[in-house]
Amino acid sequence: MSLKMPKFSWSWLSIPVLLVFWVLVVVILDAGRSTQINQKTKQVEYSQPRVIASPYEVYQAFLEWAQPQYETQEIEKTKPSGETYTVTVKVPENIKYDQKQSSSDVQLKQSWSTLGSLGPHLWQSFQEVAVGFTIACIVAIILGFWAGFSKGFREFITPLNGIFMSIPAIAWAPMMITIFSNPFLAIIVVVYIAAVSPMIIAIMEGILTITGQEVRAARALGCKPRQLFIYIYIPASLPFITAGMRIGFSQAWRALVAAEIIGGLGRGLGQVVNLSAQLGDAKSMMLAIAMIGFLSYLFERLIFRRMEKRYEVWRLN
Repeated sequence: MSLKMPKFSWSWLSIPVLLVFWVLVVVILDAGRSTQINQKTKQVEYSQPRVIASPYEVYQAFLEWAQPQYETQEIEKTKPSGETYTVTVKVPENIKYDQKQSSSDVQLKQSWSTLGSLGPHLWQSFQEVAVGFTIACIVAIILGFWAGFSKGFREFITPLNGIFMSIPAIAWAPMMITIFSNPFLAIIVVVYIAAVSPMIIAIMEGILTITGQEVRAARALGCKPRQLFIYIYIPASLPFITAGMRIGFSQAWRALVAAEIIGGLGRGLGQVVNLSAQLGDAKSMMLAIAMIGFLSYLFERLIFRRMEKRYEVWRLN
């Protein structure tokens, strides 16, 4: 049995070209930085910190972040004879940064990568986007079908969708943080607002593409309204639902990062970008940006693209 070579795709060149462009930008920016001689080491050093970290520095930062942070504690134990002795153990170190603390606190002066491992930030962002996007999907499916079936409701909701889609998510974040005392709830609301409108439009357009010919044919075969909805409208609208979810998730992910930058809980990828910029930690900042893009690509490629491709055959032409 012979193995066939996979067919060439231009998508294979996307990431390598991006990395080459990244390196070129770093080299160009480094060429513009002034240098000075260190009197102690007699070596040439840059007088200004690097603004954009190189891919290798980001990789090193990832290795540091991927390792959980520990702190040592001494525990007293007692032997059967009654003699006590001390044992030094390592326990996971919690993130010490609190959003209510001022920028002059000791915790903010440390390197951001020492305040916790990568896991808590990813988990915080995942929770916020998962809750907000799930609620947006449920509401969008209900309102999208309603707008597709009802002309009056469609005329009512179309201007509202246009207004909400034209307002960037970062504009909603300060108001929601002011309204809701809980930043976690405020970020979920921002994610919901950003994701729901594109999905409503996609689902509504999917319902409108189902012409009267298919409906009349189903009714001629004796389909009742319930059967018509289950076997005609839902299957025919699935390609548009998955396409709307794909667009809505990209909007939700961008809204999540913007909301976390403005008012996060001390955890989350948006907070990492914000605090790393304040600390001048270019490696951690570029790592967070790379993780934001990489995770969005994984969700889009492994979940939504496959869903859309699977249900594409159900699209009515």
